[in-house]
Amino acid sequence: MTTPTRWALLLAALAPACAGSDHDTRSPAAPAAAQVLHVALTVSSLDDATAWFEQALSAQPGSLAQLDADTARWGRPVAAARVRTLSLGHERVVLLDPDGPALPGGAKVSNTAAFQHLALVVGDIDARWAAIAPSIDPISPVPQRIPDSNRAAAGIRAAYFRGPDAHALELIHYPQDKGAARWHVDGDRVLGIDHTAIGVADTATSLAFWRDVLGLEVVGESLNEGHEQAQLSGVPGARVHITALRGHAGLGVELLEYLEPGLVPGDAVVHPEGSAHAHTTVAVADLDATVAAVREAESRLGVAVLSQELAPCIACDDDRRAAMVRDPDGHVVQLVQDRR
Repeated sequence: MTTPTRWALLLAALAPACAGSDHDTRSPAAPAAAQVLHVALTVSSLDDATAWFEQALSAQPGSLAQLDADTARWGRPVAAARVRTLSLGHERVVLLDPDGPALPGGAKVSNTAAFQHLALVVGDIDARWAAIAPSIDPISPVPQRIPDSNRAAAGIRAAYFRGPDAHALELIHYPQDKGAARWHVDGDRVLGIDHTAIGVADTATSLAFWRDVLGLEVVGESLNEGHEQAQLSGVPGARVHITALRGHAGLGVELLEYLEPGLVPGDAVVHPEGSAHAHTTVAVADLDATVAAVREAESRLGVAVLSQELAPCIACDDDRRAAMVRDPDGHVVQLVQDRR
């Protein structure tokens, strides 16, 4: 590959002071930097999914909460649900289990607007891949190693797969000369979550939401193509424009625009009770102003405010109120007030 690869992008995302240091990639009117707190996944069985995350990914179970049935939070009737918070290193993933049977739906391929994955950093990727193999649906045939010819990312390895309820996940390993120091730990346990990645139809439109409205900062971008990218994503001939964003702390967000073979038609909007639902919680500098900005951008960007009123944040460890919104491709975002 002659262009920068996704792996160089991930390194830049881990060291934002080194990425884009010569110029500011945010718009002049961009709000103060936000923070991505966690990602929530709807599952069909909370107990089964919790057990899988514990056994397969070394997750540590945290708080268990109950959500009442409501309409105001989502803008549509949604059943009551149990909520389990799990820790993966310093990061968290949240599992939602609505009352009643889970509705079907969601992405079956990587090149769709419904696609969203969590990138899980691991020490010994081969051992962890072998350990989880009986309980996953692999997307990548085996972990893919970026070749030595790519000096910026040589030795980084990764693999996509599907876990409970077909949610997409990624294992990624950083060698000793790459990535943050906390990723360099022996053993095959999952060390944390580096980022979440979402399928998008148009990068510029998505940036107008994630950067200009929410306040995340662009820390790198690349055009990925070739054998490794095709094997990693399970998409033959994949040619992907990837843009990495980060806030002042927390997870990164990657925008995946498949230039080739393009996005598979389909709606990313998944009902919260659907087994493929995911939403990302973002703490913003001014919740009221950000919600107003989303409303202003509805016709221009195809975004929407779902909540009829503010409601208690799902899986926050305090009493913050939150609003559910939808990005240009239908990905759901829970907005909360940054407590800095």
